[in-house]
This record gives sequence, C-alpha cells and structure tokens, in this order.
Amino acid sequence: MTTEAGGPPVIVLSDEDVGRVEKMAAVLTQDQIADYFGFTAKTLRNIMKRQPEVRTAYNRGKAMGIMNVANNLVVKAMDGDVNAAKFYLSHQAGW
Repeated sequence: MTTEAGGPPVIVLSDEDVGRVEKMAAVLTQDQIADYFGFTAKTLRNIMKRQPEVRTAYNRGKAMGIMNVANNLVVKAMDGDVNAAKFYLSHQAGW
C-alpha cells in the first residue's frame, strides 16, 4: 500500500494487496476488508473507483466464494440431502 505525494494522501494498493482483496472477498464484507487494511469501507470504494483492478479482484473473489458454496450445496443435494435439494430447487428452479 502506497500513497501519492502532494495534496491529501491517496492510498494505492499494490499488486500483492489486490491479490489479498481477491482472496478475502470470498469470505469477508467490504467493511471487514477495509478494516484489515486499516481504512474505511468508503476509502475502499474510492480505491475501487481509482483502481479498477481492485474492483475486478473483489468481484472475482466474491464470485469464487459463492461458486464454492453453491457447488457444495449441489453435491449435498445430489448425495440425497433433502434440505439441500429443496433449497437448491426453490432458489434455482423456482419450486
């Protein structure tokens, strides 16, 4: 994490930090990710505007987390877990 010189400090996330955002997005909220880095969620959203790769990493990480949980749900449903099957069908098939 670096700041640019001149005027108020502007936080710029490094490539390593962007990777951290992607990993954390699967399980943490934006508020929690911002807390990890030591700034506010509003600052994180501003960073995402200035650094589109941060927004992309966040979205990709969030999607991967959802995919992993959904995949586990489908596996449970296919293995005969009636509650998992009902949940899946009600949310994905409109039952």
